[in-house]
Amino acid sequence: MQRCWEMPYCHPAIKEVCPAFKARRNCWRIHQGCNCDPGMIEALIRSGAASAGKGVADKRAQQNAYVRSDLVDKVQVGKGERTRQCRDCPIFNEHQRQKFALLNPVVIVATIVALLAAYPIMQRAYQVAIEFMSQLASRLAYGASLSVSEWISRLDSPAVWVFFYIIVGLLVLSYVLKGLEWLVLIRKL
Repeated sequence: MQRCWEMPYCHPAIKEVCPAFKARRNCWRIHQGCNCDPGMIEALIRSGAASAGKGVADKRAQQNAYVRSDLVDKVQVGKGERTRQCRDCPIFNEHQRQKFALLNPVVIVATIVALLAAYPIMQRAYQVAIEFMSQLASRLAYGASLSVSEWISRLDSPAVWVFFYIIVGLLVLSYVLKGLEWLVLIRKL
């Protein structure tokens, strides 16, 4: 994953005075040195970085959008206060997207391995559930020509079990990935 100073949001002119760059620690770890730090914003403006170099129009548009977002939020900046929380910072959000992209395949493989390890346990639980439904249906049925318990016990076939387990596996995988997305992109752990 990229460090904060390696991301496109960090201007090269500011790296010389950036405490995060000097400490070789990400700005969200030390709560200093990012685009949300008023001292860094002042240093960037003083250095004239927005009016020099390659991609001037893009940099100016980003700077204007940043200032507009702070004005809309009616942020009161005092000494040592940040204009935004780290969780709202585009640098931190980009880091979280990279973290999600890294963890996503790992979680998919881990979930598949866990499902394969749970296969015998789940198969036995499926058989117990089929037997229970069969007994329950035979108690609730009012004299039928075909035994309801026989009909339900036909669900205890390998083909039905495999399809059932695939469907359950896909549901588990989707909820695990949704949980990972919530943890990394929403909760921002």
